[in-house]
Amino acid sequence: MFFKGSASDSVRQSGGMEKKKHLQGKAYRRFFEGYTEFAVPKENGKGDKILRIYTAEYYRCKLGDRQFFLLKLFYVCLYLVMLICFVTAATEPLQSNSVWYVVLPQTCCVFFFGWLFLGLMKYLFAQRNMTVYGYRTSTQNVKRAAMGLGFSLAWLSLTNACFVALHIRYILVREIFCIMRFLVGTGAAVLLYFTECRVVYQKMPNPQGNTACAEEENCYYVGK
Repeated sequence: MFFKGSASDSVRQSGGMEKKKHLQGKAYRRFFEGYTEFAVPKENGKGDKILRIYTAEYYRCKLGDRQFFLLKLFYVCLYLVMLICFVTAATEPLQSNSVWYVVLPQTCCVFFFGWLFLGLMKYLFAQRNMTVYGYRTSTQNVKRAAMGLGFSLAWLSLTNACFVALHIRYILVREIFCIMRFLVGTGAAVLLYFTECRVVYQKMPNPQGNTACAEEENCYYVGK
Protein backbone atom coordinates (compact mmCIF):
# COMPACT_ATOMS: atom_id res chain seq x y z
CA MET A 1 0.00 0.00 0.00
CA PHE A 2 1.23 3.48 -0.67
CA PHE A 3 -0.13 6.74 0.67
CA LYS A 4 -0.82 9.91 -1.23
CA GLY A 5 1.30 11.90 1.21
CA SER A 6 2.77 10.55 4.43
CA ALA A 7 0.58 8.87 7.03
CA SER A 8 1.10 11.63 9.60
CA ASP A 9 0.29 14.41 7.11
CA SER A 10 -2.88 12.61 6.04
CA VAL A 11 -4.08 12.40 9.64
CA ARG A 12 -3.44 16.06 10.40
CA GLN A 13 -4.75 17.51 7.14
CA SER A 14 -7.94 15.46 7.02
CA GLY A 15 -8.96 16.82 10.42
CA GLY A 16 -9.32 13.61 12.34
CA MET A 17 -8.67 10.71 9.98
CA GLU A 18 -7.40 8.06 12.34
CA LYS A 19 -4.14 6.33 11.56
CA LYS A 20 -5.29 2.80 10.82
CA LYS A 21 -3.85 0.29 13.22
CA HIS A 22 -4.32 -2.56 10.74
CA LEU A 23 -1.89 -0.63 8.43
CA GLN A 24 -3.05 -2.76 6.49
CA GLY A 25 -2.76 -6.52 6.73
CA LYS A 26 -1.80 -8.43 3.62
CA ALA A 27 -5.29 -9.94 3.35
CA TYR A 28 -6.84 -6.47 3.68
CA ARG A 29 -4.62 -5.03 0.96
CA ARG A 30 -5.34 -7.91 -1.40
CA PHE A 31 -9.11 -7.63 -0.86
CA PHE A 32 -9.27 -3.85 -1.33
CA GLU A 33 -6.46 -3.50 -3.87
CA GLY A 34 -7.31 -0.77 -6.35
CA TYR A 35 -9.65 1.11 -3.99
CA THR A 36 -9.18 4.66 -2.76
CA GLU A 37 -10.29 5.25 0.82
CA PHE A 38 -11.66 8.48 2.29
CA ALA A 39 -12.38 9.47 5.87
CA VAL A 40 -15.97 10.76 5.94
CA PRO A 41 -17.65 12.17 9.07
CA LYS A 42 -20.41 9.97 10.47
CA GLU A 43 -24.01 11.18 10.37
CA ASN A 44 -24.08 11.58 14.15
CA GLY A 45 -20.91 13.67 14.07
CA LYS A 46 -18.99 11.22 16.24
CA GLY A 47 -15.82 10.28 14.49
CA ASP A 48 -15.23 9.25 10.90
CA LYS A 49 -16.12 6.31 8.72
CA ILE A 50 -14.22 4.95 5.75
CA LEU A 51 -15.67 5.36 2.25
CA ARG A 52 -14.11 3.20 -0.44
CA ILE A 53 -14.28 3.87 -4.18
CA TYR A 54 -12.70 1.59 -6.77
CA THR A 55 -10.31 3.74 -8.80
CA ALA A 56 -7.97 1.24 -10.48
CA GLU A 57 -8.45 -0.17 -13.97
CA TYR A 58 -10.99 -2.91 -14.60
CA TYR A 59 -10.25 -6.29 -16.17
CA ARG A 60 -12.64 -7.36 -18.93
CA CYS A 61 -12.70 -10.51 -21.05
CA LYS A 62 -12.45 -9.68 -24.76
CA LEU A 63 -15.04 -12.32 -25.64
CA GLY A 64 -18.61 -11.26 -26.39
CA ASP A 65 -21.38 -11.89 -23.91
CA ARG A 66 -22.60 -15.07 -25.63
CA GLN A 67 -19.07 -16.45 -26.08
CA PHE A 68 -18.24 -15.67 -22.47
CA PHE A 69 -21.37 -17.51 -21.32
CA LEU A 70 -20.50 -20.53 -23.46
CA LEU A 71 -16.97 -20.50 -22.06
CA LYS A 72 -18.34 -20.62 -18.52
CA LEU A 73 -20.65 -23.49 -19.49
CA PHE A 74 -17.69 -25.33 -21.04
CA TYR A 75 -15.70 -24.99 -17.81
CA VAL A 76 -18.60 -26.33 -15.77
CA CYS A 77 -18.84 -29.36 -18.08
CA LEU A 78 -15.10 -30.00 -17.77
CA TYR A 79 -15.33 -29.76 -14.00
CA LEU A 80 -18.18 -32.27 -13.91
CA VAL A 81 -16.22 -34.66 -16.13
CA MET A 82 -13.24 -34.43 -13.77
CA LEU A 83 -15.40 -34.84 -10.69
CA ILE A 84 -17.36 -37.82 -12.02
CA CYS A 85 -14.21 -39.59 -13.22
CA PHE A 86 -12.48 -39.03 -9.90
CA VAL A 87 -15.37 -39.96 -7.59
CA THR A 88 -16.39 -43.10 -9.50
CA ALA A 89 -12.80 -44.34 -9.64
CA ALA A 90 -11.67 -43.34 -6.14
CA THR A 91 -14.72 -44.91 -4.47
CA GLU A 92 -14.39 -48.27 -6.23
CA PRO A 93 -14.00 -51.08 -3.66
CA LEU A 94 -10.53 -51.92 -4.94
CA GLN A 95 -7.35 -52.80 -3.12
CA SER A 96 -5.48 -49.93 -4.76
CA ASN A 97 -7.79 -47.39 -3.13
CA SER A 98 -6.62 -48.50 0.31
CA VAL A 99 -2.84 -48.29 -0.07
CA TRP A 100 -1.13 -45.16 1.27
CA TYR A 101 0.70 -44.14 -1.91
CA VAL A 102 -2.62 -43.99 -3.77
CA VAL A 103 -4.62 -42.36 -0.97
CA LEU A 104 -2.07 -39.51 -0.68
CA PRO A 105 -2.60 -38.11 -4.21
CA GLN A 106 -6.34 -38.68 -3.79
CA THR A 107 -6.24 -36.33 -0.81
CA CYS A 108 -4.41 -33.72 -2.89
CA CYS A 109 -7.06 -34.05 -5.58
CA VAL A 110 -9.81 -33.35 -3.06
CA PHE A 111 -8.03 -30.13 -2.04
CA PHE A 112 -7.67 -28.93 -5.63
CA PHE A 113 -11.26 -29.88 -6.47
CA GLY A 114 -12.40 -27.61 -3.64
CA TRP A 115 -10.12 -24.79 -4.76
CA LEU A 116 -11.26 -25.09 -8.37
CA PHE A 117 -14.91 -25.13 -7.28
CA LEU A 118 -14.49 -21.85 -5.40
CA GLY A 119 -12.66 -20.30 -8.35
CA LEU A 120 -15.36 -21.39 -10.79
CA MET A 121 -18.10 -19.98 -8.56
CA LYS A 122 -16.30 -16.62 -8.58
CA TYR A 123 -15.80 -16.94 -12.32
CA LEU A 124 -19.43 -17.79 -13.06
CA PHE A 125 -20.84 -14.84 -11.11
CA ALA A 126 -18.11 -12.30 -11.84
CA GLN A 127 -19.15 -9.05 -13.49
CA ARG A 128 -17.87 -8.30 -16.97
CA ASN A 129 -15.74 -5.48 -15.55
CA MET A 130 -13.77 -7.13 -12.77
CA THR A 131 -11.85 -5.43 -10.01
CA VAL A 132 -8.28 -6.49 -9.24
CA TYR A 133 -9.53 -8.77 -6.47
CA GLY A 134 -12.32 -10.17 -8.65
CA TYR A 135 -9.86 -10.93 -11.45
CA ARG A 136 -7.39 -12.59 -9.10
CA THR A 137 -9.97 -14.77 -7.32
CA SER A 138 -11.73 -15.90 -10.49
CA THR A 139 -9.61 -16.44 -13.59
CA GLN A 140 -6.27 -16.58 -11.76
CA ASN A 141 -7.53 -19.07 -9.18
CA VAL A 142 -9.17 -21.17 -11.91
CA LYS A 143 -5.86 -21.48 -13.74
CA ARG A 144 -3.83 -22.30 -10.64
CA ALA A 145 -6.35 -24.81 -9.29
CA ALA A 146 -6.76 -26.50 -12.69
CA MET A 147 -2.98 -26.84 -13.02
CA GLY A 148 -2.70 -28.29 -9.52
CA LEU A 149 -5.58 -30.68 -10.11
CA GLY A 150 -4.08 -31.83 -13.40
CA PHE A 151 -0.76 -32.64 -11.69
CA SER A 152 -2.55 -34.42 -8.83
CA LEU A 153 -4.66 -36.56 -11.16
CA ALA A 154 -1.60 -37.41 -13.24
CA TRP A 155 0.24 -38.38 -10.05
CA LEU A 156 -2.74 -40.48 -9.03
CA SER A 157 -2.74 -42.23 -12.40
CA LEU A 158 0.96 -42.99 -11.97
CA THR A 159 0.55 -44.44 -8.47
CA ASN A 160 -2.32 -46.64 -9.66
CA ALA A 161 -0.17 -47.80 -12.55
CA CYS A 162 2.59 -48.67 -10.07
CA PHE A 163 0.09 -50.71 -8.05
CA VAL A 164 -0.94 -52.62 -11.19
CA ALA A 165 2.72 -53.23 -12.07
CA LEU A 166 3.37 -54.66 -8.59
CA HIS A 167 0.39 -56.99 -8.91
CA ILE A 168 0.71 -57.83 -12.58
CA ARG A 169 0.23 -61.53 -11.93
CA TYR A 170 -3.44 -60.89 -11.16
CA ILE A 171 -6.14 -59.88 -13.60
CA LEU A 172 -6.70 -56.22 -12.71
CA VAL A 173 -9.18 -55.05 -15.35
CA ARG A 174 -11.09 -52.82 -12.93
CA GLU A 175 -7.84 -51.25 -11.76
CA ILE A 176 -6.97 -50.41 -15.36
CA PHE A 177 -10.39 -48.82 -15.91
CA CYS A 178 -9.73 -46.70 -12.81
CA ILE A 179 -6.48 -45.47 -14.32
CA MET A 180 -8.29 -44.62 -17.56
CA ARG A 181 -10.82 -42.51 -15.68
CA PHE A 182 -8.06 -40.68 -13.82
CA LEU A 183 -6.36 -39.99 -17.14
CA VAL A 184 -9.59 -38.60 -18.60
CA GLY A 185 -9.84 -36.29 -15.59
CA THR A 186 -6.23 -35.24 -16.11
CA GLY A 187 -6.95 -34.39 -19.73
CA ALA A 188 -10.00 -32.32 -18.75
CA ALA A 189 -7.96 -30.36 -16.17
CA VAL A 190 -5.19 -29.67 -18.68
CA LEU A 191 -7.74 -28.58 -21.29
CA LEU A 192 -9.36 -26.18 -18.82
CA TYR A 193 -6.00 -24.71 -17.85
CA PHE A 194 -4.77 -24.08 -21.39
CA THR A 195 -8.15 -22.77 -22.54
CA GLU A 196 -8.20 -20.16 -19.79
CA CYS A 197 -4.56 -19.27 -20.52
CA ARG A 198 -5.62 -18.35 -24.07
CA VAL A 199 -8.47 -16.09 -22.95
CA VAL A 200 -7.46 -12.45 -23.24
CA TYR A 201 -8.40 -9.94 -20.53
CA GLN A 202 -7.91 -6.29 -21.30
CA LYS A 203 -7.60 -3.44 -18.85
CA MET A 204 -10.44 -0.94 -19.05
CA PRO A 205 -10.08 2.68 -17.86
CA ASN A 206 -12.04 3.61 -14.77
CA PRO A 207 -13.75 7.05 -14.86
CA GLN A 208 -13.56 7.18 -11.06
CA GLY A 209 -9.77 7.02 -11.21
CA ASN A 210 -9.35 10.59 -12.40
CA THR A 211 -11.76 12.29 -10.01
CA ALA A 212 -11.62 10.33 -6.75
CA CYS A 213 -8.53 12.04 -5.36
CA ALA A 214 -9.24 15.69 -5.98
CA GLU A 215 -7.88 16.40 -2.48
CA GLU A 216 -4.77 14.31 -1.89
CA GLU A 217 -4.64 14.83 1.84
CA ASN A 218 -8.08 13.31 2.36
CA CYS A 219 -7.57 9.99 0.62
CA TYR A 220 -5.13 7.19 0.08
CA TYR A 221 -4.86 4.34 -2.38
CA VAL A 222 -4.81 0.70 -1.34
CA GLY A 223 -2.07 -1.04 -3.30
CA LYS A 224 -0.23 -4.32 -2.97
